[in-house]
Amino acid sequence: MIGVFNGGAGLRTTVESIRAQTFEDFEVVLVDDASTDDTGEYMDELAAENPRFRVFHFSENRGLTAALIRGCREARGEFIARIDSDDWMVPDRLARQVEFLRAHEDVGILGSALTVHYDVDERVFERTDTPPAQTDEQIRRRLRFRNVFGHVSVMFRRTDYERAGGYNPSFYYSQDFELWPKLLRVTRGHNLTEPLTHCRFADRSISIMHNNGQLLSVARVQWRNIRWGLAPWWSVFWILRLLVFAALPYKLRSRLRFLLHGIRTRQKKT
Repeated sequence: MIGVFNGGAGLRTTVESIRAQTFEDFEVVLVDDASTDDTGEYMDELAAENPRFRVFHFSENRGLTAALIRGCREARGEFIARIDSDDWMVPDRLARQVEFLRAHEDVGILGSALTVHYDVDERVFERTDTPPAQTDEQIRRRLRFRNVFGHVSVMFRRTDYERAGGYNPSFYYSQDFELWPKLLRVTRGHNLTEPLTHCRFADRSISIMHNNGQLLSVARVQWRNIRWGLAPWWSVFWILRLLVFAALPYKLRSRLRFLLHGIRTRQKKT
């Protein structure tokens, strides 16, 4: 399921990785968030060529959260797999996740490691982002302080998503971090340690362009988790740290972000 605004060439990369999947029993739900480039036309071409591609258009730009809500509402499959434009999946991603979920009926949300490509100051860095928690117990413990699922790596059961209440339309950013605690109230979680998805963080990515808004949204989720008893009271200091980080100048915050994430890879030629 993909929500797209001005996907451009990145969407084509994503679609090619979907076409290359070894698991073949799937549909692709694409929501065009009122793109101003040729994204809408390309999506319509996909739907005309292959009925498995189901396309929905917004008449005005409403943001990723609204697109995800619409896409999940239109989804008809047993499972919903997330991916974003400009990201791509390894050929056996869907097969691996479906196999695991069918073998573990108590698990309703399944993520994996990511191969992350960072574009910093016109240089590209690559690293494997291993989930900080794998088992359900570890996930619940670590989720009190940080996001433990890579949004574009996740597959979840559609029925569990509906029981949990789905994405919150009031969260323009960090809609995934808001959803996970709700899902874990109705099911269990797990992370695979193998990287099954590649994701790219560039200057145009939501995670980079709106990092300030994301930080404030994360702080909001954390405050809710404290009120729900999902996080200890002293997590308020973690919230204060987020607010201080959000107040820093963008360039300094961006550099600190990459430093704190510990990028230790060779620079690739661009």
